[in-house]
Amino acid sequence: MLEAFNRKIIDSKSKRLLFVKDPVKITIKKVNQKEVIFKNHPSIDLGKRKISVNNVVYISNQDAEQLKNGMEIRLIELYNIKVSELDIVKKEAIAEYTDDTLKDIIPKIQWVSEQDLVKYTIIKPNKLFIGDRFNPNSLEIIEGFAESFVTTLSNSTMVQFIRLGFCRIEDNKSAIFTHK
Repeated sequence: MLEAFNRKIIDSKSKRLLFVKDPVKITIKKVNQKEVIFKNHPSIDLGKRKISVNNVVYISNQDAEQLKNGMEIRLIELYNIKVSELDIVKKEAIAEYTDDTLKDIIPKIQWVSEQDLVKYTIIKPNKLFIGDRFNPNSLEIIEGFAESFVTTLSNSTMVQFIRLGFCRIEDNKSAIFTHK
């Protein structure tokens, strides 16, 4: 309940940013360099930002595990690709650009561009005790890639990493998870 109340307070002030946990590299064939413009918030005017994209993007390992060869997916706000080779162990995939058409029937996947990424850490506090026992996993360190725009934000700025949750920026390389 407290998280829901807090969300109402900070939602309208929090920019939405891309972050991929445990990244998997996707090399995309038959695609040209592109620049995409993202809104900083889907329904409130918090400005926009540009992201340069070449033929390499990263998605989260969790999303990659759902893919199969021959599957078409939408890279959110970018374009559609069809997976042709996937190696989860090596954390690599090859795909081919299909089109720009927004299709409701294919999965939409968050990504970070190879040309616009920074290594980033999110520190997530979890329950300190489970029952009456100390939880040795009470502090989770989430490693991944964030879009470089995060480095332009001031310390203590609240953001929402899409599909992860709200975080407070600590510095150019890390943030503290506050809640979903």
